[in-house]
Amino acid sequence: MHKFLTSIFVALMVIVFMSTTDAQAQSDDGKKIAAEKVTLVGELIDVRCYSAMGAHGEKHEMCANACAKAGDPVGILTKDGKLYTIGAISSGFDGIMAKTAKVEGTLFGNVLIPKKVTVDGKEHKLKKEMM
Repeated sequence: MHKFLTSIFVALMVIVFMSTTDAQAQSDDGKKIAAEKVTLVGELIDVRCYSAMGAHGEKHEMCANACAKAGDPVGILTKDGKLYTIGAISSGFDGIMAKTAKVEGTLFGNVLIPKKVTVDGKEHKLKKEMM
């Protein structure tokens, strides 16, 4: 089941990338969603546990790192409570989950494609496939 859900997430990310034209994507109602360069600051969370149980924070760090390593979707939860899914290979976030991060990238609706991730003042090297 876990591999199936991961496959669905990756397939959805491919659809988003393939449907972009001139840095735009379409929302469910057919309206164009413009890409936006952003810098978001928040907690790196695993989307599955947060969505199912509201799990996040230091108490969830071990599980979040294991979930990221296993390929579960990763997101960033901002201080105002907004959740953005990070459109990247989640295993690259293993070891930095449940930490406050600054993520710079391009936002397509609610999906953030990262270019740079900084945790504790240090840049986290993204895997080439993640960019």
